[in-house]
This record gives sequence, C-alpha cells and structure tokens, in this order.
Amino acid sequence: MWKQVVQSQNVKDRLNFITLAGPKLQVKINQKRVELIQPLDELEAEYDQARVINNSLTAFLQSTSKIEENRKRYLDMIGMTNTDIDKFVNQTDQAVSELVVAARSVEDRVQDTERYREKIKSILDKLRK
Repeated sequence: MWKQVVQSQNVKDRLNFITLAGPKLQVKINQKRVELIQPLDELEAEYDQARVINNSLTAFLQSTSKIEENRKRYLDMIGMTNTDIDKFVNQTDQAVSELVVAARSVEDRVQDTERYREKIKSILDKLRK
C-alpha cells in the first residue's frame, strides 16, 4: 500500500492516506515511545535514590571523620592517649562493680542484724513472762 501511495501522482490520494493513517501511526509511535521510555524513567528514579543514599552516607562519614579528628585533638590538648581513656573506663567500671557488690553486702548485713535483733527481742520477751 505504501508503494502505491508513494508512486501515485495523485495529490488527493496522498493527502487522504496521510490524514487517515497519520493519526493511527502517531498513536502507535507514542505508545512505543512510552513503552521504551518507562523503564528508563524507573531506572532514573532508582539512580536518583541511590545518589541520595550515597550523599547521606558520605556526609555521615565526613562527620564521623571530623569527630575523630576533634577527639584526637582534644586528647592531645590534655595530654592523654586512647590507652589512658581505656584504662580510666576500665577502672571506673571496676569501681562501680565493687560499689554494687559492697552495697548488696551492706544490705545483707542490715537484714542479718535485723533478724538477730528480732531473735534477741523474742528471747527477752520469753524470759520476762
């Protein structure tokens, strides 16, 4: 059919073909265009999301790096090292553990004393009767 239209010298036939087939062809072309572009749009959205995640991680890592730099600078200012800090934390932890044990021991002793006092009171009450 296309060869007939192209070879035809009749302008009216050519115009008629274009006005009838043109809109249908345009619809088909647009459908194909959407079909081909949709996966690209989806891929672009995923790429944009990956870039946002990457930017967030990069900012976090830069912030962490600055924190570590400041930490080292402050330790240098007070003349301490990471080992000194670790020792201090361990000693503090040990002291707190000892205090907890001692507090439990004191509570046990208070309870023991209270029980002995009650026993003595009971014995004295029996003797008074």
